[in-house]
Amino acid sequence: MRTWRMGLTTAAYLTLLAGLVMASQAEAAGFGVRVVDEFGKPLSGAAVCVGTEGKVDQFGRYVTSVDGDIMIEDLPQVPLSVTVSKQSYQGVQFFEPVRNWNLIKQVTLLLDGEGPTCSDTGMVLEENDRRSLTIGHLQVSGNSGNYTIDSEISGDPSHYRVSDRRDFKGATWKPYSK
Repeated sequence: MRTWRMGLTTAAYLTLLAGLVMASQAEAAGFGVRVVDEFGKPLSGAAVCVGTEGKVDQFGRYVTSVDGDIMIEDLPQVPLSVTVSKQSYQGVQFFEPVRNWNLIKQVTLLLDGEGPTCSDTGMVLEENDRRSLTIGHLQVSGNSGNYTIDSEISGDPSHYRVSDRRDFKGATWKPYSK
């Protein structure tokens, strides 16, 4: 009887331990990108697509902050495809292996050149499809769901999104009209 209880207790502990090991392996890790130019200056407004080799934006499309960085939390543990680009710079694409720890990767974009592109709308653009936008002034006021945008933009923007989060999680794209 005592041996049976000891065996049952041991089996329960081993099951619990196996569950913890599997849960820790499936636990998602954070991944960040810091984009700089060839002189080490942060590049704000760079587009970053994070996904898989088959779908390069599967886990999202992001735009770097004024500090040139983005951080994505809770990515699944799969090999990642990362595409980084910005108009007038040579885009890059690289692959990151599965990791179970947080990582911020610094990416240097060189001026003038061709390379893979990622737009903040998630479409991979051909060189001749790129649109040039210049934002002279942009001010958003209001709160969630009820806001006003005052802008001075040259070019032809088609969509916009507003969020109080740096990663724009949950923000939906809306048609832009003047």
